[in-house]
Amino acid sequence: MNRGWARTLALASLLPLAATLGCEALTARPFAGTVMQLTITGVTPATIPAGKHLELWARTQYDDIVRVPAYYDLANGKSAFGLMIRQAISLTDPCMLDVYYFHKGAGNLLTSPAAYPPSVTVAGVTQTDAEQAQQVIDRINQLTVASASGVPLLAVLPFDPTPPPSIPASTPPDQRLEICNAYKDNGTTGFATGADLTYIANPYQITGPLHGNVYGFANYSSVTPPANYDGYRLDSPLNLKGVQEIFFTVEGDTVDPLNRGPLFLISKRTPGGADVVHFELSSPDPMVNVSGTAALLVDLDEDPVQF
Repeated sequence: MNRGWARTLALASLLPLAATLGCEALTARPFAGTVMQLTITGVTPATIPAGKHLELWARTQYDDIVRVPAYYDLANGKSAFGLMIRQAISLTDPCMLDVYYFHKGAGNLLTSPAAYPPSVTVAGVTQTDAEQAQQVIDRINQLTVASASGVPLLAVLPFDPTPPPSIPASTPPDQRLEICNAYKDNGTTGFATGADLTYIANPYQITGPLHGNVYGFANYSSVTPPANYDGYRLDSPLNLKGVQEIFFTVEGDTVDPLNRGPLFLISKRTPGGADVVHFELSSPDPMVNVSGTAALLVDLDEDPVQF
């Protein structure tokens, strides 16, 4: 949640009252929920069992355990629970199509020369369609096989139990587009309106998916080219002021707050900065080398803007 944007929105909604209330009577308050900046390291694509996802929980100042929404769409009043960790991108992703990136095309994969014009010249350099496609392939390889730890780049995503479609390489572009549109528009993400967050990777800008949303990435670094990704952000409408602890559990499609799944990460509170609650995260199993950090901004509603 962008604090400046929230203030602007609140101010715009109050402007019609200015003539009757007087300038000094107006106070626009920013986001009343919680902004969480987290890191996670030590995970691999196989760390979380197939068909499972993570749920975030918090123990409040009143000693209640609450399930924490991980996503909040303020403009549309939507929120969603749960997150998953999966490979951010691969050469076999079935729906990285020219239509979704260029907003035109026939449904060709961005790794295929068919997605590009026969030649293009930029800054005096001419590339064939095959060379344009090869650039995308090279970029994907940089995020999959060039990791210093041998683990590809992993994305932290909103939970969506709908698996990506399995589409044979020989599928005609128009049929591929039809299958991918059905996947994109009809997945399940916890929203009544369908697949608002269904993830389709973007090889041109990994932080901006072709569809859906990405919270961030697990700790990742590569040598050639030098790159580092570390951290993800969750904006929750739930205010966690006075929070005592947070923890993650491993859950299936159905989540029962009274019968939670096994613990994945537990927390230990450590000193934080002004208006920040800080936790160190670790696995409850000493044999599992997964860890992380969490910084929670819980006082964003106590920074009033006076007029």
